[in-house]
Amino acid sequence: MDYSEKSHTELVQIQNNQIKQQDEILDNMLQTTGVIAVNMKTLDLALKEDKKIINELNKKVEQATDEIKDTTSKMKTLLSYTNDWCLWIIILVEVVVFIFLVIN
Repeated sequence: MDYSEKSHTELVQIQNNQIKQQDEILDNMLQTTGVIAVNMKTLDLALKEDKKIINELNKKVEQATDEIKDTTSKMKTLLSYTNDWCLWIIILVEVVVFIFLVIN
């Protein structure tokens, strides 16, 4: 736009219009910034709640893992005893069968 042919009054009017447009833009930016700030606070609260839930879940998983390890250890111990007992029972049965066969 060529401003050289404009009168002083017209230039002042153009400048006032530009100032109004800039004010509107700044007001919109300020409003948007306010909305973003509110959204950030809401997001922060949600993340804090999620963090609490995740920490509680993590504790429960750790407890369950410890219980599984304990149960696994007990099962291994039980199986080792069971295998030994089964072996001794089989040996005893074989001895009894052998004695029975020898006697007959």
